[in-house]
Amino acid sequence: MKIHIVLFFASIALSACASPVTPTASPTPDLASEARAMMSQYSLAVQKMDYQTIASFYLPDGAAYDNGQLQAQGPDAIRTFLKSFNGVVRVDQYQTKVTSAQVNGDTVTLTGTFQQQYTLLANNQSGASSGTFTVEWVRQPDGKWLIKRIETHE
Repeated sequence: MKIHIVLFFASIALSACASPVTPTASPTPDLASEARAMMSQYSLAVQKMDYQTIASFYLPDGAAYDNGQLQAQGPDAIRTFLKSFNGVVRVDQYQTKVTSAQVNGDTVTLTGTFQQQYTLLANNQSGASSGTFTVEWVRQPDGKWLIKRIETHE
């Protein structure tokens, strides 16, 4: 926002001069940073086990894999899959750390690590899991970011 305000006032000041103004290009978005920010939002939804919000992050053909096995594909199937854990498990802590970001057009592939602590509600037993993840975020024409594919490995 600040940069747009500065450019706006700079263009007004330059237009007051006798010389013509050369339009300036808008700054290129930092797609890797945008995808990292989306990963943070996704992680918060996982922490809350908010299956509705988690499913909304996926493209219509977006897929979730765990250890090479397809768990669900498409927002409806992902929502149904995650809803099956409602009342069964509570995520006590979920953290991700992005270790690399690869930009290819409007697609950003993030890789990193995750750590999760959970409680099985039937017997109040705590557990933990950790591993690696790869997630392919795709920037939509309206600027929204959606997941094409996410894969975790423990």
